Amino acid sequence: MGPNCCINVAGIANSNGGMLTSRFKVLQISKFYWPHIGGIEKVVQDIAEGLNDKCDMEVLTCQLKGKGSKQLINGVKVTKASSLGICLSVPISFTFPFLLAKKSRRVDILHFHMPFPLADLSYLMFGPRNKKIVVTYHSDIVKQKKT
Repeated sequence: MGPNCCINVAGIANSNGGMLTSRFKVLQISKFYWPHIGGIEKVVQDIAEGLNDKCDMEVLTCQLKGKGSKQLINGVKVTKASSLGICLSVPISFTFPFLLAKKSRRVDILHFHMPFPLADLSYLMFGPRNKKIVVTYHSDIVKQKKT
């Protein structure tokens, strides 16, 4: 494996049908990202920072509330979609689907961190179908105790 690859790319075709000979372009998709504190956010941060020197890594996420932004956080390109706030643990963002559509066309791999229903719907409505997809499901459905 060469110094510019994150994994052995032998036999993996890129979205144009050719063989991958350069660095993977990876878009991680998560509800939130550091400095928001949470287990999923920490995993996404660890993956992004850990592979950033081996892949062209970018993170697409949402603001908790407010205007979107583009940031460079610990060397990782992070785009935060604007949000009206959170409803039922899901960001209310009208810009997220369009950002996902735009950014996903320029990458080789989409890495979804679930559960994140807005990302599911955005991909189904606007996402390209010719990309490699990785899905990491971080939690299980647990019935809450009534108090």
